[in-house]
Amino acid sequence: MSSTRIIAHVYDSPALSHHSIFTHVHIIMKSPSPVLRPLGKNGPLVPRIGFGTMGMGFPCSRLTTPIPDPERLALLDRAYELGCTFWDTSDIYGDAEDIISKWLALNPEKRKDIFLATKFGGIQLPTGFSFRGDAAYVPIACEQSLNRLGVEAIDLWQGKIRHIGLSEVSPAIFRRANAVHPIACVQMEYSIFSTEIESPEHNLLATCHELGVAVVAYSPLSRGLLGEDI
Repeated sequence: MSSTRIIAHVYDSPALSHHSIFTHVHIIMKSPSPVLRPLGKNGPLVPRIGFGTMGMGFPCSRLTTPIPDPERLALLDRAYELGCTFWDTSDIYGDAEDIISKWLALNPEKRKDIFLATKFGGIQLPTGFSFRGDAAYVPIACEQSLNRLGVEAIDLWQGKIRHIGLSEVSPAIFRRANAVHPIACVQMEYSIFSTEIESPEHNLLATCHELGVAVVAYSPLSRGLLGEDI
């Protein structure tokens, strides 16, 4: 039986100052070289602590005004300096993909160092938030993310991507998907205040352990609740 790899993504929350969030990351990553873990059974090695961009995109549910671009670019600079080179974003994180594109345009030599993950499925309709995961929409969403990010390939997401991951999924759907194509990782919220992934009823952590699939934990600081500024 394979061991389960758990990789945490620290999100920049408006509830946390940039100094505060990277103080936490620096403490965790204080070794000279970042701790690397395999993303799934045969996946690439990625830093144990990644950087999520949900909180820096605008508009999004947790920002009422946009963070100035220079501040957000500086945030990505600092993430890179600390070895947080596994970056997670999404097409529903406001303009987060666009900000990453601007950073990569300013730092083209660093693209090879960044393991870039993005997501699709959530769409905003006039009637509210909805989901779309049909086969016809997949290449459309992928191309849109590639264009916004300004990259030729997405590391984690039809030949345009290197690895497939799932987010917010049930064990049953996870098993169905993995039977069609090996899944590299599953992303779920996981912190001391959000442990549903461990519950026997949910059974997702055990399923990942059984199949040798990595767990990418988002919001390990509980969206700022565990930050020192609260």
